[in-house]
Amino acid sequence: IICSSPGLLVSTTVHRRSTPVKRTVRDINNNFVKKDLVIAPGSYVEILETQVHGGRVRGRIVWEEEYLECSEGGSSGKKLRRKKKKNKKKKKSLLEKRPKRKSKMFQRGRAKKKMEDDGTHEDEDDDSVSDENMVKYSGWISVQWADEEEEDGNVAARLGSGSDEDAGPWTEPIPLGVYRISFGAGLPLRETPERDSAVLDKLERGRCVEVVETTVKGDRVRARCLVPPLSQEGDDQPGKKPARFQSGWISLLNALTGASGASPVPLGAYVAVAEGGCVITEGGRLDSKEKGTLNPGSCIEVVATRIEEGTVRGLIAAGGHVTLFVLNGVSTNRLAAMGGTKNPDGGRMFAMP
Repeated sequence: IICSSPGLLVSTTVHRRSTPVKRTVRDINNNFVKKDLVIAPGSYVEILETQVHGGRVRGRIVWEEEYLECSEGGSSGKKLRRKKKKNKKKKKSLLEKRPKRKSKMFQRGRAKKKMEDDGTHEDEDDDSVSDENMVKYSGWISVQWADEEEEDGNVAARLGSGSDEDAGPWTEPIPLGVYRISFGAGLPLRETPERDSAVLDKLERGRCVEVVETTVKGDRVRARCLVPPLSQEGDDQPGKKPARFQSGWISLLNALTGASGASPVPLGAYVAVAEGGCVITEGGRLDSKEKGTLNPGSCIEVVATRIEEGTVRGLIAAGGHVTLFVLNGVSTNRLAAMGGTKNPDGGRMFAMP
């Protein structure tokens, strides 16, 4: 959500002026009250369905938050408390209560070993509330204007007087495409969007994946990604079948702290740096029909990225695809055949942002 404060009002139907969705909150006096559900700027939501209504693209969302339960007492002074599970704690003796002194280095080593043993991860610590303690609200929000090309001068007229929305845009999608793992300890690749599902693999820092789908799970934005196989000696021999991509889910970012586990390969302006130039092809594959060649120093606009045969390919605004860079780990023979400018890490760059 990128609109101005206080945020986007959630309505019960696609009509923007329909009854707002009500949520349970507590006021300054700890009284149990109902207020309109407003999604604050900076929040992350998943759009499940879209419709055009009133000149706007409206999106249906499901908003989850922790369930607040009213404690026992009079109706006039109902205080809210968070619903938690009560765990009985065993009483400890005075000797057991005595604090044990351990060095910080020892504690960090124990914590790291525990995460490696059980397949968890610092970025994957499950501090979210269980599904039993969550309440869901379903409704509609404004995503964007249906006609983005309309001049800004007409936006004020369309808003009208007394509008509860700014001039927009109100939301922006999390981009799909190629991402590079940026979390220092790497990210676990899990089988499903659930953060406690089976771990398929561990993606080390610097490895590239292709994000093809995103969803919101609690306070995490989860992404389904395609992971290219690591190159091995002999992969470039004729007749050998290429290894298959692996599919799984990672945590793209933490919605509460803003910390990201992977950063996207940037879109926008690029300059060709390969000595022999950059070949433009009609399709995304490397063996697609050639359209032309970009001379070194030529500028292009990249609007999307994908992984193809050990390379990161970019779709350019003028039409066609170019190779941006070669992934780490590609065999030496293939690198020599591709050309490009050599990187300190052993890869090859064809175009730089």
